[in-house]
Amino acid sequence: MKLKKAICMALTALFTASAFAACGGTDLPDDPDYPVDQTEAFEVYHNVTNFSLNDSNADPFEIKGKGDGTGKMLTVFDEKTPVKLPESKPEKEVDSSNYTYLNDVSSSDFFGTASTIVIYYDKSVSGEKTKAQNAVKNIRKKVSNMERLLSTANPDSDISRFNRAGAGETVQIDEITYGAILRTQELFSLTDGAYNPAVSPLVDLWGFSPRFLNFSPESDSKPYDRENYRTQLPDQKYIDAFLQLSDYENVKLSQKDGKYFVTKSESSVTVDGVEYTMQIDLGGYGKGLAADIAQEEMKKSGFEYGYSNFGSSSLYLMKTPKMTVENAGAFDFPISLTYPSPIGSLLGITYGKTYGHDAGVSTSGNYENYYVIDGVEYCHILSPETGAPIRTNICAATIMGGSAADNDALTTALCVMGKEKSIAFVNEKLTDKSVIFVYHREASK
Repeated sequence: MKLKKAICMALTALFTASAFAACGGTDLPDDPDYPVDQTEAFEVYHNVTNFSLNDSNADPFEIKGKGDGTGKMLTVFDEKTPVKLPESKPEKEVDSSNYTYLNDVSSSDFFGTASTIVIYYDKSVSGEKTKAQNAVKNIRKKVSNMERLLSTANPDSDISRFNRAGAGETVQIDEITYGAILRTQELFSLTDGAYNPAVSPLVDLWGFSPRFLNFSPESDSKPYDRENYRTQLPDQKYIDAFLQLSDYENVKLSQKDGKYFVTKSESSVTVDGVEYTMQIDLGGYGKGLAADIAQEEMKKSGFEYGYSNFGSSSLYLMKTPKMTVENAGAFDFPISLTYPSPIGSLLGITYGKTYGHDAGVSTSGNYENYYVIDGVEYCHILSPETGAPIRTNICAATIMGGSAADNDALTTALCVMGKEKSIAFVNEKLTDKSVIFVYHREASK
């Protein structure tokens, strides 16, 4: 199928109760700087019934930016998969007119990013609002405790203490940290190392760690820092050295007398007289874990309708009590997929929509945090094989189903793998999830 310009998605879904509705898209602005490269080429792979491209009734449809007259455009082709609504009926009827919701929003309480917790409750039942308020308090308390243990921005966190430890040293940790390291090691193994928290020193070397995002790298300067990390590439000797510290499988967990411990890899490297040991970062996984914690607490408190959103990239969708023609009474939430470009993210431009419930949702991409040197883009997702920003040209990956924390790790892994490996991985190991990724056709492998 030859296409000059189109979005490409590899999408697998087993949400048989999900509903489908075609929705119109948001027109791109008439901006001469709109970043659609004339040389880009994409292609569509589409095999699900609960996904719709924006304005997909057109064949094809074009979203044009008048720009500078060069005719820049994005053309999206739909393979005309028949639209099918689920045959199953909702498990019970709900009088949605009785429901209202509690909307708790924070701009930067967790992980330095915005979060939203929404709980729908039956206003006809006495005490439900108070119960919802208490549930939100408990969620925020538990997420705050988890962040305190896992965040590298907290110098006293379990992860920060681990990172400061010497090679081969054992550190006592909390049970929550133990569980997070254990699960991320399992995901490391599942993805053959494509997801690897131990590339943290490389992330810092390339200028994508929190100290750079906070615009204060000088507050914790390193021997390998460059005068301007956005115009100068790091020395290869540091890339080679830090790659030797990414042996995440050699982190050892243990328990004794009801206490939890982690032992650091014995690997160390010395560059220009300075010794470096393994460091890890569970930041991305932590946002998804926060979404999982939120849904667990909602269910524990007796609520089945609501959702949580941490940083717009990590969500857990429970159910919505509002049943419409679009969701076919299946309690689905609509999920809009952001066009993978800086302006798409900034203005909320979307390229498609899907639906789901009782599912964690996560998105990773290369389009928000990157810089350009000599015409080459360097993004924040690092390859554990090369030690450099990924060159797979997968723009964005979204996974829906199961744990949001797992999906955080898995979407990163898909971006690292590239098109062919990702499709094989999805078909072999993610058959119980919905997977969407957008990539540049000609440059992907």
